Formats: sequence, structure tokens, C-alpha cells
Amino acid sequence: MTALPERTPRSNDQMPSINIGRFRIDRVEEFLLPGFAPDALYPAFDPSVFNEWSWLAGPSVYDPVSKNLMSSLHSWILRDGQKTIIIDTGVGNGKKRDYPGFWRPVSYGEHAISRAACRNWHQAVRRNPCCHYHLHMDHVGWNTINVNGSWVPTFPNARYVFGREDMERVLSPVFLAKGGMAERVAHDSLLPVIDAGLVDPSEPGQELFPGFSFEAAPGHTPDQLAIRVRSDGADALFTADAFHTPIQIVRPDWSSRFALDPKMAQTTRASILERAAKEGTILFPSHFCDPFYGRIVRYGSGYRFAGLDGKILGSA
Repeated sequence: MTALPERTPRSNDQMPSINIGRFRIDRVEEFLLPGFAPDALYPAFDPSVFNEWSWLAGPSVYDPVSKNLMSSLHSWILRDGQKTIIIDTGVGNGKKRDYPGFWRPVSYGEHAISRAACRNWHQAVRRNPCCHYHLHMDHVGWNTINVNGSWVPTFPNARYVFGREDMERVLSPVFLAKGGMAERVAHDSLLPVIDAGLVDPSEPGQELFPGFSFEAAPGHTPDQLAIRVRSDGADALFTADAFHTPIQIVRPDWSSRFALDPKMAQTTRASILERAAKEGTILFPSHFCDPFYGRIVRYGSGYRFAGLDGKILGSA
């Protein structure tokens, strides 16, 4: 597993807004970079997958220089004229994350990208929901900022929405006793907003408000949630980390090295793909690069990622 010395410049900075019924959806990028080597991310990796669908060997998925898979760290902002909702808050500002193979132990506050993202999020959230699929370090970082040496809520007027079971698990004495990254994330990104009384728990099947609901998506974590958005006949699913790259659309049986339950993760992916292909759902994955979102179409006995027009990406 290769640790890259520096993050690469963002190559897909702007994504046009997309409407799902009454919701306008925008993407706020924190950074986009080559991450893991394919066989490091997917223990079952077989390079023949690139021959099956040549688009997977292109710049949206694979970086030929590092020979690693591309990954985007971004949040989604939804607006419907009354509410502004953030889905996920990325890695964060000034938080040292020394995870091998993906990030160096640097202060993200040093980077203009992070500062710009913070300004966007500050403007977006005024007494509105800030929702989380699960509570890993790359999804909760902008929950807080450092003020005079203390971690305080970035959005003191927002309601932070955490999965109930996920919150109970990662903040349990047994889990925190493991120390290391999990404990640091709890203390710098989770507990400050909980202690401030800003957290509302969510559960599978819960409708936060009309057209916006949570669904179980277990496997990556046992209690991961996906978010479904429906409005005016349109259907979208924010898939959390059920998928890390489009490779898993072709190989849904390949779970990432981060899946706590690989078999359950496979089942979740298979269910998402089948339903999305049948119902025309637009998927918004957490880490896909350009085009960042798309439809699922049948291809033989499997699936491919497609544009909103249903055309398979990379096809003539």
C-alpha cells in the first residue's frame, strides 16, 4: 500500500447543480486525489476488470502515474427553498489524520481548499440539518473547528443528525478504549457537538422531513445509513460508503478492506444496484470522481454506471 507524498490538485472542481424535484443539489469538494492501490483497497482485486470496461482505466477512476485509484472527498448541499441540508462534513480543518496510504499527518487548515469549503458551509447552514451516514473520520471532520485551542461546533445554529446505533457504538467505552484514530475523532469531531446539545439521532426508515429519509445500508459499518431523496417523481440515493469506486458496480462482490462485514456489504450493494436499475434512481456516492453521480443500467448479467441519459460512461 503506497502512501502518497502530497495531495494532487483538484481536477474536477466544478459540478453543475442538479435538481431532484424541488431539491437543488450541489457538491462541495474538499480534495480529490489518488488514494489506494487497487489491490490494497480491494483484497479480491483482479486487473482484468479494466479490460471488461475500459472507462475504469480512465482518469475518473485510475491514476496511471501513482497506479492508485482516484477518490474524491466531498459533501453534498441540498436546498429546497426553505431548508439547506448538508450531507457529510469531510475530513475537516486542522485535524491531524495519519491514516496509512491515504493521508499524511498534516494540518488541513494549511490548504486553501479546506478554507474555501468552510466558508461555503458556514453560509449554507442556518438552523438546518447536517446529516451523516456514519461517523468515520472522513465524514465528520467539519463538524467542528478549533477556536483558541478548543474544538467547537462549526455550525452552532444547525442540528447535527447522527445514526443512533452508530453513535452508540463508536462512543461506547469499549470502542473508545481502543484509543488511536477512533478516540481522536470522537473527541475532536463528535463529542463537542453532542455536549453542545446539537445532535438528533436518526434510524432506518425515519423520514426527517417529506421527501428525505434514511435507509439501512450495512456492511461498511454495521449501522451505516443511506439517504433517499424523493420529489416530484424523481428518486435519488446518497449511498454512503456502500461503494468506494465505480469498480464495485462491475464487481459488487468486491468489498473494500474497510468493510466490517464484507458479506453484508456485498448484499447491500447488490440490493442498491438492482433497485436503482429497475427504478431509474440517481446514485450519489461519497467518493466517486467525475461525473460524481449517475444512473445504473443493466449490462448483460451485471451493471454499468451511466449518465442521466442512461448512456454507459465511456461508450461511443
